[in-house]
Amino acid sequence: MLFNSMSAIRSIARLDKIFENLNERRTEKELQLLPTKIILNEFQNMVLQAGALSRYFWPVPKAKEPHQNRGQLLREAFSLDETSPLHDRNLRNALEHFDERLDKYLAEGIVGVIFPEYVGLSRLLKYCFSSLGAKPTTS
Repeated sequence: MLFNSMSAIRSIARLDKIFENLNERRTEKELQLLPTKIILNEFQNMVLQAGALSRYFWPVPKAKEPHQNRGQLLREAFSLDETSPLHDRNLRNALEHFDERLDKYLAEGIVGVIFPEYVGLSRLLKYCFSSLGAKPTTS
């Protein structure tokens, strides 16, 4: 559990360093210079580490009694209940099972535009906006 917590904390610190120097009135040029792949990696790491922590506190429902007991003891020790963000695994499951969803999507044929990155502005995104006669906002 300590590894997962520390890994998430390191990601938070890295993101903090990236964004702390970003001007409040940032320009499009400043946004283009953001290390988007690093930002995406750190956000994904935080979600996956939260998912790992979640399994300690809430073992999968089909888990046997010792695992369920461990989860109960840990929830009590850390004063966690179902209102904890760690209880909801939807985002974690979406990332963890992305390959399965991708298989289903590709089996139906590709429709639309596939973006190689989905954090930050990219040339492809600008192209899509310009082809629609619109401009992407930067604030």
